[in-house]
Amino acid sequence: MNWACVKHEMSKQKRRKPWIRYERTYCLFLVHTDYYYTVDGWYLCTILDDVSRKILAAGEFDYKTSENALFVLRQAICECEFWNHQILAVFTDHGSEFYDNKRDANGHVDHEIVCVVCW
Repeated sequence: MNWACVKHEMSKQKRRKPWIRYERTYCLFLVHTDYYYTVDGWYLCTILDDVSRKILAAGEFDYKTSENALFVLRQAICECEFWNHQILAVFTDHGSEFYDNKRDANGHVDHEIVCVVCW
């Protein structure tokens, strides 16, 4: 390789802050959810706390659907209410089971508001 074109610029040699992806201060501020295909042929949907990495709720299903994801989310919300906490944010990928990719003519998306009543 020809290193003659490389310049050492002192202004760019400063220490950079390390990039940390998911770092929150408080438990249950952010939860992660995703599906995983098991070797047994099931889809495992889990909800994890960002700080403690505790599994709040999980379920095995035949298919990856938004109804199954909402079912597991409702379980996690009820688990948090049992401990007098509440989930403030949910982090998911843009899969069709979590994110509505269809838009109307005006570019708006019809999202479902999750209302949970725990007994």
